[in-house]
Amino acid sequence: MEKKNKKPIVFIVLLVSLFLVIGGTLAYYSTLDTYNNEFNTSEYAIETQEAFVSPDNWKPGDTTPKTVVATNRGDVQAAVRVKLEESWVDANNQPLALTSNGVPAAVINYAFDKDYKWEYQDGYYYYLRPLDKNESTTTLLDSVTFNKDITITSTTNCVDNAQTGTKTCTVTGTGYAGGKYTLKVTIESTQYEGYQDIWNTSVVIDNPEILEGTLTTNTDSGKNFGNTYYAKNSVEKIVALDIINIPNNAITSWDCSVEQNESVMCWYTDVDNDHFYELYIGQEGGVVANPDSSSAFGYYSKLEYINLERLDTSQVTNMGLMFYVSAQARQNFEL
Repeated sequence: MEKKNKKPIVFIVLLVSLFLVIGGTLAYYSTLDTYNNEFNTSEYAIETQEAFVSPDNWKPGDTTPKTVVATNRGDVQAAVRVKLEESWVDANNQPLALTSNGVPAAVINYAFDKDYKWEYQDGYYYYLRPLDKNESTTTLLDSVTFNKDITITSTTNCVDNAQTGTKTCTVTGTGYAGGKYTLKVTIESTQYEGYQDIWNTSVVIDNPEILEGTLTTNTDSGKNFGNTYYAKNSVEKIVALDIINIPNNAITSWDCSVEQNESVMCWYTDVDNDHFYELYIGQEGGVVANPDSSSAFGYYSKLEYINLERLDTSQVTNMGLMFYVSAQARQNFEL
């Protein structure tokens, strides 16, 4: 755990001295007034928490959990950004490339909503919401995997024993075998007011107006985008988010709130360009489901993954067939 200690700012009013000379004598009159004006600043403190256990025998295909969260323990709104730096060294502590034959040796697994709570720019991941007192970021990272497709090389040295007629061979791993991977995580924070000037960035860390509303019962009855009609059987992934941050790669977006006040927004992406789409539903603070949510997430026949951790069902009175989804989606259901 790393802590950024509070850095109080102390304002001091300089003393004023007045020296008076009377006539031509050497009699001096002087005054010395000191004003101690104390300005007690708000506390500024950021606490970071890491969940990580260093593996001793990391093998290709192994995944090690790695999460880092920043929490504002001060009284001043804070902005947070994270920098990631990777490095490999071999068994002799000599630098190794991050990739081998175009394959990354280590794969960073980001949290599923990284594209919506975090924005990458100028070498940093910026958290897109200011933190109030005792508020925390989501974790940018989920885990790191030693790529199972990485090529592990080795050398074999054999020694013949003429007396016994035997041969002894020693196999020594080279390259990534016996090596060490380091992921350096640097978390920076600053006062929210003025973060763009301090960090010289154009990233918008927003403190949005919270609009009240509920998700319409039939989120996706089919949409006409240009000359293409997308229906439920074209959706492979559904994710509910506690933020409205429509990415640049969104195919389209629309107001999917009952109130039609843009309190709940929906958008499609197709990140793997397979003509099966990711449906995202965003609302500040979490998506509030309609009291009548029957079939709201039902009948998505091609659905492979659904994450509704950020769906508030406290107002739901009718859940008939609400989650009637494909068998594969049920295996990858997060609620």
